[in-house]
Amino acid sequence: MRTALVPRPSIEMLVLQSTPFCNLDCSYCYLPDRNSKRKMSMATVERTFEKVFRSPFLSGHLTVLWHAGEPLVPGTAYYADAFAVIERLRPADLVVSHSIQTNATLLNEEWIDLFRAHDVRVGASIDGPQEINDRSRKTRSGGGSFEQTMRGIRLLQEHRYPFHVITVLTQQSLQQPQQLFDFYVANGIERIAFNVEEIEGVHGTSSLSGEGADRNVRRFYETFMALTESAGAKIEVREFVGAFDAIARPESAGYGNPLAEPLRTLSIGANGEISTFSPELLGYASPRHGHLVFGNIHQHEIADVLQDSTFLAVSEEIASGQARCRTSCEYFSICLGGSPANKLFENGRFDSTETLFCRLSKKAVIDVVLGRMEAELHLAL
Repeated sequence: MRTALVPRPSIEMLVLQSTPFCNLDCSYCYLPDRNSKRKMSMATVERTFEKVFRSPFLSGHLTVLWHAGEPLVPGTAYYADAFAVIERLRPADLVVSHSIQTNATLLNEEWIDLFRAHDVRVGASIDGPQEINDRSRKTRSGGGSFEQTMRGIRLLQEHRYPFHVITVLTQQSLQQPQQLFDFYVANGIERIAFNVEEIEGVHGTSSLSGEGADRNVRRFYETFMALTESAGAKIEVREFVGAFDAIARPESAGYGNPLAEPLRTLSIGANGEISTFSPELLGYASPRHGHLVFGNIHQHEIADVLQDSTFLAVSEEIASGQARCRTSCEYFSICLGGSPANKLFENGRFDSTETLFCRLSKKAVIDVVLGRMEAELHLAL
């Protein structure tokens, strides 16, 4: 029986779907089952960590990301129980860090106390000022979510709890870099990540797929970078920091591509489904390979994934796509083959190359940052 060769046999991020349900109804959401209110049982939590902790694929640190739905829906008591199970099972020499990406609408002081007790890293999703945010990030009744999310963000700030925000860039928000910048400054938001509106999962279109999107994204990043520099604002943009580091430290390419390498990112669904590579693949099928589930935590060990026939076929196709990117793209040394999920959702195959996501999230940022570095060093021709 074939077994996949794992270049870096280490599970670095474990993505857990405590529930697929989300209390919002964002227009660009990719999740296929966000109406389902099922929860990952404590038996599944326990079985997951029993098998992850005894697998041969751990190093000294594991990041656990609670994601793929609104993770606060199960409540604080649920996570108190889950954290207790994890701590009971954790090997003494392993450091486990927890992260939660939330829409912040359900935050209260009890959540912050729980986060502080377990040193949970928090990301809050908001798309900027109300007129921008509420175009896409709506409640299930069709209203805007801005006030509810800002109440949660203000609570984090009042309790001096660190957080970052993720903002999804749409065609409309790309036209308003000044408004976004002013919003972050006015509200004391200092750590930002920009996600472009993707073609992904059930979200089969993007407002950025039209003519001129590449130019508009570059202009947005150029303007936003200039605003942060001219104002001397304490704003850290994930995309700028990552691109600066990748360009200035080419040896960082040795870290590899966690989204394209088996097991480095391991996803467990609410019912115990096991997937790997891009977390967005959980719950989806490929036209060529069927459902992208490589086992179930109740029936399989983590090592069994490497012998699953669907996994092997997917792994080979992803590696083929990386090889094609390597020979065809001048940005390969920085992006290392991109995201398998975006290749599948946009091109229908893992062994394809360029995607809209690639052009707008990787190439555009690299071009802008490289141009800024050249200007600072007076290297521009």
